[in-house]
Amino acid sequence: ASFHCTTTTQHIMSKGSKRKKSNTAGAASAAAADARAKSSQVEKAFVGPGSVNTYMGQLVRFVEYIFDHNKEHLVEEHLIKMEQAAAQDAQQKTKLRIKLRQYICDAATAIQAKRDDR
Repeated sequence: ASFHCTTTTQHIMSKGSKRKKSNTAGAASAAAADARAKSSQVEKAFVGPGSVNTYMGQLVRFVEYIFDHNKEHLVEEHLIKMEQAAAQDAQQKTKLRIKLRQYICDAATAIQAKRDDR
């Protein structure tokens, strides 16, 4: 599980510090406080691109594990497409599972787009 601290640098820096205080925390708080803001705006205000990439990689590995060990937890529509992608990967005779991983990534991206009404 990941933890995200929204503490601003003002609270972290000591009074005698010479470093400039960040304005990004104020912008992030403003986006989070606006109930009309889309979740993607709030997400971008708090989550850096490196964290998003790390999360997506972990998500792909997790769904791969579910696919390999507990298929009954997957929605049939996705399971069928994942099995097709895995069959294509098997024909390529590679252990990288490129098609399966790409399908999982695309499915996660599609869910995010639906969440944001895109």
